[in-house]
Amino acid sequence: MKKYALLMSIVAVSTVGLAEMVTVTDQMDTLSSWSANANWTTTGGIAETTSDAQFMTLQTGVAAPEASGDWVSAKIKQRVTLGSAGLSAANQYASRIAISGDATGASGLAKSMWTRRDADAVPGQIWGSAVSVQGATPNWKFGGWNNISEIGLSSTTNAMSDWFTSEIVITKTETAYDVVINYYDGTDAVVWTDSLAGTDLGDLANSGTWYLNMGSEYQFTTSADVAKLEVDQATLTSSIPEPATLGLVAAFGGAVLFIRRRFML
Repeated sequence: MKKYALLMSIVAVSTVGLAEMVTVTDQMDTLSSWSANANWTTTGGIAETTSDAQFMTLQTGVAAPEASGDWVSAKIKQRVTLGSAGLSAANQYASRIAISGDATGASGLAKSMWTRRDADAVPGQIWGSAVSVQGATPNWKFGGWNNISEIGLSSTTNAMSDWFTSEIVITKTETAYDVVINYYDGTDAVVWTDSLAGTDLGDLANSGTWYLNMGSEYQFTTSADVAKLEVDQATLTSSIPEPATLGLVAAFGGAVLFIRRRFML
């Protein structure tokens, strides 16, 4: 009986672990698993671009949320180097992390943009982030002010940040979706968070597979003078297990029954 209980525990732990979630991680050693990367290069596991509006989409997607409580998250570990103009002008975007409804990254985007938004900002501060969802209601929200020192920037010009992480999480509710954005400093402490609740997601809600999209952002009147955007790691996670994983869970369940019968004989 003790052996049976022990084996039951081992199988139960295994099935719980298998059924938890699906995670796709890219260490940026090559760009072969990404689309549209002509203006990106990678060296030593660090991908970089020095141009505005350069986006890439990870070609491996995950299952979109199906039931209330299901969620998908996308995150990148990034570093920015500011040029001589840096974040000195208004209405500037620097980088974005997004979840897309297709492998091209062209439609159904829900994105979070790290940016400087207002010329009247207190010197030494930036706009934490903005959330945008294509074709959705509601579809737009601006964040608040954060000090650039929180991500290791000593100046709005001619400076390099620490490595910091941006994340977007979309959770399905009974009637809509909630979008949450988080920014983490070099120690993985949260330095900024915001949300857009009750959005219908537009076209993104119609896709059964979601993809991670990222890049150097450009919008409004001018782009930020980001001399370089670097990405060290990209991660896409879905709370929904893959069908193959569910099959393994079922197989473990069958093993439990077999073990039970063997020890009862």
